[in-house]
Amino acid sequence: MDKGNDTKTAVSLMKMALALLDKAGEGTSAAACHLQAAIDAGSGAPKPLAQSEKVP
Repeated sequence: MDKGNDTKTAVSLMKMALALLDKAGEGTSAAACHLQAAIDAGSGAPKPLAQSEKVP
C-alpha cells in the first residue's frame, strides 16, 4: 500500500463530503466543522493558535 496516496484519497473524499454538506445547506454543521478540521490535519495545514499563544 502507498500510505501517501491513501492519505490523498482520504482527504479528497472528505473534501467531496464537505462539498455535499455545503450543497445541502449544512456547511456550518458540527459534521462539516469536524470534516474541515480533519481535512486540515490530513493535508498538513498549520493548526490554529491557542488563545494563550501569540502571533510571532
